[in-house]
Amino acid sequence: MPVIPVQYESLKAILPHMEPNTRFQISLRMPSISSLESRIPLKIENLTLTKLETKVNESSYRLSSISVRNLKIELPKFSFFNCYCI
Repeated sequence: MPVIPVQYESLKAILPHMEPNTRFQISLRMPSISSLESRIPLKIENLTLTKLETKVNESSYRLSSISVRNLKIELPKFSFFNCYCI
């Protein structure tokens, strides 16, 4: 079955109805739609912000750092909890 790309106007109609965490995952995998995705409002039912974690609806995103070869260089590390990663 051939893959047919979604046109810009169709994507504008689809994105507002998608679950926010699904939109985050798609935007990470397809940078070309990132600017469109960021302009369309998210429909968030529950948002929790803490010092190291952000929870959107039922999915948690946690930010941490790691040390590389004891050089005190901190790199961001993203963890996805309770979400279906595409």
